[in-house]
Amino acid sequence: MAGSFAAHYLFIRRFSGDCYLLIGHAANVSNGRINLILEGEVVKKKKLRENESGFTLIEMMIVLLVISVLLFVAIPNVAKQSNNINSKGCTAFKHMVEGQVQAYRIDLKEFPNSIADMVTSGYLRSGETACPNGDTLEIGADGEVSIVK
Repeated sequence: MAGSFAAHYLFIRRFSGDCYLLIGHAANVSNGRINLILEGEVVKKKKLRENESGFTLIEMMIVLLVISVLLFVAIPNVAKQSNNINSKGCTAFKHMVEGQVQAYRIDLKEFPNSIADMVTSGYLRSGETACPNGDTLEIGADGEVSIVK
C-alpha cells in the first residue's frame, strides 16, 4: 500500500482535575485515515506541585490538643486571680479614702463622722462609697478607715 506507514500517536483529552481521558493511539496511518486503539480509558495523572501547602489532620489534632491543655490550665488560674484582684482593689480604695480623710481633717480641723460626711463635703463622689467587690468602708472616731465585709 502506497502512503501507508506505522506510527504511534497518543490522543489525550483533559477530563477533570488531574484525570485525563485516553482517547486512543494510532497504530496505523494510511491515506489520512487513523485507526484508534484503546479508546475510552481513563488515566489518572498525578502532578506534583512545587508549592503544595496545608496541614494534615494529625497536625490539626495536635494543635487543638495543645490549645485545650493551655485553656485547661489557664481558666482556673484566672478565676483564682479574680478574687485576689478584688481584694487588692479594695485595699487600694481604702488607702485612697484614708488620704481623703486626712485632707478632710487638715481642711476642717476634725475627722469626718462617716463616709456620708465625706460625700457631702466633696471629698468623695457618691458612687465611691464601697469597694469594687461590694465591701463597704467605715470611718472610726479617730479617722481610722476599716473594711466591713
